[in-house]
Amino acid sequence: MDCEKLNLASEHLAAIAATIKATKANYVPSCIALLIEVNDIVLAVRDRGLRRIQMYLERQQDSLDADARAKQRAADTAAGEQPLLPGWGASDHDSAE
Repeated sequence: MDCEKLNLASEHLAAIAATIKATKANYVPSCIALLIEVNDIVLAVRDRGLRRIQMYLERQQDSLDADARAKQRAADTAAGEQPLLPGWGASDHDSAE
């Protein structure tokens, strides 16, 4: 998965930063600053991807919930049961309490 690869890239950047920092050369602060900037970009891309996946899964769950409610209403109607409230099946009313 791409998110896992981005996590791995972030870990590698941290390892590179630690190695450079250990040299204690005069260029270390600027190199570390650049690595931090790159790491922030990598993590932002990862987080954006995870948010999109989460939004997709939430939409899928909403769709599945709506389908299940429609099937339950159809089953209730086929069994001769009347909804307790307009637009509500018996199972919907029970879960709302």
